[in-house]
Amino acid sequence: MDTPTLFDQIVRRIFSGEFEPGARIREESLAAWLGVSRVPVRESLAKMAAQGMLINGEKGHGMRLRRYTLDEVRHLYEYRELLEGGAARAAATSGTSTDLARMEIVCEQAEQLIGQGRLAEWADLDMQFHLALALAGRNDRIVPALKTLVVECGYLFFVVPNPLCRGTDGNPAEEAAAIQRSAHEKHRELLELIRHKLPDEAEAFARQTMRDSLTEATKKIVRLKLDRALGA
Repeated sequence: MDTPTLFDQIVRRIFSGEFEPGARIREESLAAWLGVSRVPVRESLAKMAAQGMLINGEKGHGMRLRRYTLDEVRHLYEYRELLEGGAARAAATSGTSTDLARMEIVCEQAEQLIGQGRLAEWADLDMQFHLALALAGRNDRIVPALKTLVVECGYLFFVVPNPLCRGTDGNPAEEAAAIQRSAHEKHRELLELIRHKLPDEAEAFARQTMRDSLTEATKKIVRLKLDRALGA
C-alpha cells in the first residue's frame, strides 16, 4: 500500500470512532497530533467539507462531523456502488499478478481473524481489501475517491453503530463472526471473478455487494436512532 498522505491520516483519524456524529473537529488538536502547522490541516478539512464528509458550520463554530440522515447514507453508498463497480471492472481488465497476490494476502489474514474477537484489526483488513481493489484497477481518478469512501462507509458500518461490538438478538460474538464470514466470502468471490478476468461479472457483483451493504447500514442506523429515542 502507498504511504498515507496527510489528508489520508486526517480522514482515518476523524472516522476512527474518536468523534461522534455532529462532533466539532478542531484543527489545532489535529495539527498537534500530526506535528504540523494548522495550515495543511485546515486545507485538508476544507477538502473533506467540499467532498461532503464534513459540515462547514456557521462562523466561529468550525467543521463538524456529519449527522447522517438515511438519505445521506443512501447517497453515500450509491456513489460508492458506482466507484466500486468501476474499480472491480478495471481490476478484472488491468489487474496484475502482484495485485491479485496483494488481495489474496489480505483475504488470508482476514480469514484468520474471523470469530477471534480482534474486531478493529479485522475491520482494518476489510478496508485494506477494498483499497487493494482500487489500486488493482490502475485508475488514478478512482483510487483517491474510493479511498475516502471506504473509510467513511467503514465509520458508518463498523463504528456508528458498531455491529461487531453490540449485538441485537442472540450472541454478539456470533453476530460479529457472521458479518466477518459473509464479507470474507464476498471478497473471495470477487477476487475469483477478477482472477478469471470477467469484468462484467466483477462489476455486477461489486455493485450488488454495495447495495447489500447499504441495506445493512440503513438497518443499523435506524436501530441506533430508535435506541437513542428510547434512551437505550
